[in-house]
Amino acid sequence: MSESLTAAAQAGDISLLYTSIQEDPYVLERIDEIPFFETPLHVAASAGHTRFAVEVMRLKPSFGRKLNPNGFSPIHLALQNQHNRLVLRLVEIQKDLVRVQGREGITPLHFVAQTGDTNLLAQFLSACPESVEDVTVRGETSLHTAVKSNQFESLKVLIQWLCWSCHKDASSRQKSTLNWKDDEGNTVLHIAALNNDKQAVRLLIDRDVDLNSKNLEGWTPLDILAENQPQMRQVDHYRDVRDILRRAGASYSSSIRSFGTLASKLRSEKVTFFRKILVGIFRSKRNISSDTRNALLVVLVLIATSSYQAALSPPSLAYSSSVDKSQAGFSALAPAPTSSYGYVDDYIKDRHIFPYVFSLINTFALLGSTVLICFLLPSERIMKLMVVPLWLFYWCYIWTIYYCHFEAFYLLIGFVCFIPLVVLFRLSEIETDDQVMVYLLRRTQRSVKNSQVCWST
Repeated sequence: MSESLTAAAQAGDISLLYTSIQEDPYVLERIDEIPFFETPLHVAASAGHTRFAVEVMRLKPSFGRKLNPNGFSPIHLALQNQHNRLVLRLVEIQKDLVRVQGREGITPLHFVAQTGDTNLLAQFLSACPESVEDVTVRGETSLHTAVKSNQFESLKVLIQWLCWSCHKDASSRQKSTLNWKDDEGNTVLHIAALNNDKQAVRLLIDRDVDLNSKNLEGWTPLDILAENQPQMRQVDHYRDVRDILRRAGASYSSSIRSFGTLASKLRSEKVTFFRKILVGIFRSKRNISSDTRNALLVVLVLIATSSYQAALSPPSLAYSSSVDKSQAGFSALAPAPTSSYGYVDDYIKDRHIFPYVFSLINTFALLGSTVLICFLLPSERIMKLMVVPLWLFYWCYIWTIYYCHFEAFYLLIGFVCFIPLVVLFRLSEIETDDQVMVYLLRRTQRSVKNSQVCWST
């Protein structure tokens, strides 16, 4: 970098910056080609020259992500020198600067979580919600960093933001981040137990964390707490943390039963006919395009509507010659009072077969369309709310045909047919490959991610 450009960055002189550009129009281009370099933006960020830094960012946005030979980006240097105003201006220009990984994979969010600046931390999360998922080379999230640095307020801000965020995929982000394991297999709860941090432990167990997750050494958070008990000066504090974990349901590794790894399951499990059907269902759902899905939903809705209408107004039958034809047009909701099947022909009365066959076929048509509608709905949680009125719609149909015939047989059919509706709804929620494998290979376990469950000893 030329002396004039260096002097301009150190002084924050925008006029001198353009003088350097006039002397050499390609000066910034050549700097940008060097992978690790102390750019004018680095110099200005270290010195806290906000306007100069913004001007350089406008001219060369790529400088914002470039690392110097020490492995720091401009925003890292600004944070180290406590130039928060400059940091916020850079983030306003380019929000994903919050995710720039510097030395050892540390992002600006990790740095702020470590220093305990909760105001800046909240603004980073608001600007770039995805930054909470970034990990260092040690596999640590910003939550790990906050707990390791004993920054309870930073941890509280991070957890509260995860729990109250309404951004896309916020629910899955909350669960995965709170239970994320570093390169040693430790979750945030493991670190909190290691530090004997009562506040952090109490905060975490209220937020859907896995209390019995094991690290690479096979230890649960309660094991780590017990292992470090002799080194803890505050014995009463240790007992408080232990009691908090136990009341929440945490266990020692010795009281946890393991069901083996996914690899062992893949080696040992046999491919059954039922499993082949499930794999076919999952593959079919994955291969359906959006246009095909929409067309199928339209057709299925028409079938369901027609089936329900058929139950309300079943086909007219041959009437007795002694009956006035003007009385023949009754509906299913208002059956004729003189007969269980209305004014029907003696042949139908004797056989009893037509109402059952018609109702069964119509029920299967409505059930099939309802099940497929549930299965084809997108897996977003808001779309799953539509299943509730679908279930109510199905039971309204069952009660309608029961009211028409007053036969318990139809209620039994309704309950039996309701089972595949529930099963297909559960299958429709499974989207990721991990969830598919877990569902197919570990039917006896409740957890999707973990391979252990507690059992009484």
